[in-house]
Amino acid sequence: MPGGASRSAKLSDELVGFAAGFLLANLWEEGSWAGFMQTRLERRYNLYRAAALTAIPFAAIHMPLQVINGVTSPVALLAAFALLTVLAVVVRSLLGLVLRGSGNSLLAVALTHTIFNRSNNTDGIVAKLVAGTHRQLAALLATALVLMLLGVVLRRRTDPAERARLDAANGEGSPVTAGS
Repeated sequence: MPGGASRSAKLSDELVGFAAGFLLANLWEEGSWAGFMQTRLERRYNLYRAAALTAIPFAAIHMPLQVINGVTSPVALLAAFALLTVLAVVVRSLLGLVLRGSGNSLLAVALTHTIFNRSNNTDGIVAKLVAGTHRQLAALLATALVLMLLGVVLRRRTDPAERARLDAANGEGSPVTAGS
């Protein structure tokens, strides 16, 4: 079958991209964002506020990719930052829920981040299946839908008290409580 070799090559390219993204970027990135910054903010705020606060520097650190992709005018960069921040709030909230639902597994968070990237980025599997100008909007809406579903399932695990319980279970120091 002539198309079979082509499909397996695409699948192998996707698997290599997934492994490279996970091992070289997302695992280490989430060690910083989810494992350090967002969890520290969750000790003071609820999961969603911590995700929103983390989203701002998360979006800022991804701005050089905009320049690499040809966005150079200040107005376009500001608009890209605003849009990236909105996307980051949704993604950071999703990753916060994955962290809570998995009992603090950074591996689960990094895998989720990698799956998001491989399905959303221009070289990802969804980009090869879904063409057009609304591909990123579709990714945002799909992510928001998954976030809402997971949020309903894990609604009792989103407050600072749950963060304190997870920290205590992992032998971490005394957490800052809400209202401090």
